Amino acid sequence: MTLLSRVVSGLMKAPNTERPAMVPRSAGLAASVSASIGTSGSQLDHMQAYGAVGWLFATVNRIAQATAAAEWKLYRRRGADRLAIDSHPLLDLWESVNPYYTHAEFFETAQQHIDLAGETFWLLVRGPSGLPVEMWPLRPDRVKPIPHATDYIAGYVYQLGSDKIPLEPDDIIHIRMPSPLDPYRGMGPVQALMYDMESDKAAAQWTRNFFNNSAEPGGVIELETALSDDEYAKFVQRWGMQHRGVSNAHRVAILENAKWHDRKITQRDMEYSQLRRLTREIVTGAFGMPAALLGVSETVNRANAEAAEVMFSRWVIRPRLARIRASVNTRLAPMFGPDLMMDFTDPTPTDKAFALSEATSGYSSGLLTLNEARARLGEGEVDGGDEFQSPAGMNPFTLSHSGTSRSSVAVGGQAFTDIGAKYLHTLKAPADGGAEAAMAKRWAKRLGIERDAVIAHVAERWGGTTSASIKIELSDVSSYDWDWWAKYSDEMVEELSEAFEKSLLIAYPEMMTGEAQRLAGVYAETRGARLLRLDGDMNIANLTRARVNTLVAGTIERGDSLGTLSKSLRNDFAFSPKRARLVARTETATALGQGQQQAAKSKGFSEKSWVTQGDALVVDVCKVNEAVGWISMSDPFPSGIDTIPQHPNCRCTVLYRAKEVAEIDVAEGLEIDVEEGIAGSRGIVAEARCQQCGRLVGKHVNASATIACPRCRTIWAGQAADVTRG
Repeated sequence: MTLLSRVVSGLMKAPNTERPAMVPRSAGLAASVSASIGTSGSQLDHMQAYGAVGWLFATVNRIAQATAAAEWKLYRRRGADRLAIDSHPLLDLWESVNPYYTHAEFFETAQQHIDLAGETFWLLVRGPSGLPVEMWPLRPDRVKPIPHATDYIAGYVYQLGSDKIPLEPDDIIHIRMPSPLDPYRGMGPVQALMYDMESDKAAAQWTRNFFNNSAEPGGVIELETALSDDEYAKFVQRWGMQHRGVSNAHRVAILENAKWHDRKITQRDMEYSQLRRLTREIVTGAFGMPAALLGVSETVNRANAEAAEVMFSRWVIRPRLARIRASVNTRLAPMFGPDLMMDFTDPTPTDKAFALSEATSGYSSGLLTLNEARARLGEGEVDGGDEFQSPAGMNPFTLSHSGTSRSSVAVGGQAFTDIGAKYLHTLKAPADGGAEAAMAKRWAKRLGIERDAVIAHVAERWGGTTSASIKIELSDVSSYDWDWWAKYSDEMVEELSEAFEKSLLIAYPEMMTGEAQRLAGVYAETRGARLLRLDGDMNIANLTRARVNTLVAGTIERGDSLGTLSKSLRNDFAFSPKRARLVARTETATALGQGQQQAAKSKGFSEKSWVTQGDALVVDVCKVNEAVGWISMSDPFPSGIDTIPQHPNCRCTVLYRAKEVAEIDVAEGLEIDVEEGIAGSRGIVAEARCQQCGRLVGKHVNASATIACPRCRTIWAGQAADVTRG
């Protein structure tokens, strides 16, 4: 007998229903409600509430349908990449779970179980090959996990009436919302809602009885004399015929030798409508369900309806799909192969209002091309859509209004004439000493906090004594919390964002503030993670930790006291104000350079050139960067970086232009022999190429300049003319 046939056999022996215990009428309405729904209740109570409380049904049903409608794909892992698979037995099982359930019915059922009972159990039926060929959802109230003394779970028991069917752990996929009370079971939102739903059902039953019984809340009929049984039965029958039901509401009652006493309690007095509205808010709040998606239109307009759809998909459906994905990729997919994984398509719809605003503002400000803007709206490309739009009244290659002002910019010892700022523009912003000083002050405070905390940590491991008796090891120091991202990320990201945004707006004042803030936020998050995260490639904490380990190792080796170690830590460069100033100088300069570069990209510039101060303080690597002249915006300088600073004390700048300078203003007296590649009287080479790899390494450079090839790193000192001839 197969596992499935045993389960089916059990189902055939007993009716597939459970009924709540019968409650005597004398127990009253509250008792009957408690019996059918429960208080905290069992899983059966929670699932029965689905058919008893309208708002719970609406919420869970909408979530289950949306979860079942998600699109899934199968992938094969290839290192960090993954390859989509179109045909596979796992996909066949996923789409046709069993002969009696469709894909949608199966996943709706599973999600109903999760939201109502906090968990779902999938029974796997295996074929001759041992691989699963069918999946069946099991009611969670009928499944009991069996704990194991050492292996966590020994198996499961499916119980139906008196029949108990044992199931192997490998035949069950258990997906759950973890319970804080039971590590083997799940807990859903419904358990927290039972008291509120009990009130809602009581209100619904009261309203039904209000109309069915008398269309009035009730009253007392007082008789002057006692009635015999026959008279009483006749009176009750006649009263019911004349006054019971909605059609007889408010009908005048004629009483013989009797008085009517109104209880003066109306449905309005009970405020049941408010009670049921409160229940709706409690239920939707527990599930995180936007009320607008349930047809509640009290305060709905198009904007917040679309926002509700985004919230529902992002915060309600996507986490549920992620829970299913985690279980499937842990339990089911490995049965078919170690490198297989299932993943869903993110159901979150595009924020149309934001996309339209981003596309419109990006195109009008010259930040996006027409095709890039259309792509954000899901539209295809159009001919001529790869050009940047010039902002109204602005020259797209300058930071000033269109004009014919004449200026000259020195680059690498030569003069370029800029007619109407057509080709060249420097985005150098003045150094912000105030920002650097403020950041240095904050970093000095952080380093001081870390220094004191490290000393306290070491003292605790030392045993609270200042003696020279060594009681610590390097492993004790490694237990210190070096996660600076968790400690300082918020304030650090804010500082970097402010510095970047200021630099960006100085270089490109026409940029919309919102876009500048968005770009600044992206930069700050990325840069901050590199500086503070434990896995960051520039982690400052790792350098500090290495220095602390060195000092502690020396202390252990020499047998110094805790006091000596504390003094060494306090005086070390790792925690000094000098280091704080170095970090601040580096980060403000980096934010300046990156902000300028982003401004250049936003304005459509395509080339850049490194410019030094030209004095004795310029380091050789900066001179090499300058020697290459104009290069593509996408290429790094010979030193391997994209823009300034080359080092913390770097005083260089980078120039940007929209396109290559095709020719030099002949009015400046430059005689250029383009064919020979040599300029006449001024000794300027029109075009220099590397003899080693043939790459263009400069245009219009001094014949005696040092040339460095960014591709093969070959340096040609004072031989630019020879490089060109070669």
